[in-house]
Amino acid sequence: MVYDVYCFLKKDAKSDKQALERTSEATKTSVRTVRRIVDEVKKSGLLVVFRTSGKKRSGKKKVTDIDSFDHSVIRRCVHNYHITNKELFTEEKLREKLKQDVNFTGSERSLRRVLKQLGLRKQKITKVANWKNEYSVP
Repeated sequence: MVYDVYCFLKKDAKSDKQALERTSEATKTSVRTVRRIVDEVKKSGLLVVFRTSGKKRSGKKKVTDIDSFDHSVIRRCVHNYHITNKELFTEEKLREKLKQDVNFTGSERSLRRVLKQLGLRKQKITKVANWKNEYSVP
């Protein structure tokens, strides 16, 4: 863009220095930056491709960035899973249930991130199985 502005203003300018200064004012960049860009184009023989500096672009997380209503629906499904299905859930089974009930489109990893946001964490099944064996009614 800076080079295009420079080329446009060079047609009307009396000198190269005047074109550089006017381009600098028009694009709100320094004269040295404009000169560096023009020199780069001249060295490459007008076959230059300008690249960005590799800055990080943060995209919105489509699946894991959900609102509080969806958080509460997922939390309710987690808490009611054992009651409705009479078994302990895995992330794969919970994801399938959420896919049917609330049209959850994320992967197992995305579901794990959402569960972590909710403050839920994995527990070893052996503890639950031992607890059931110790405190089950005969």
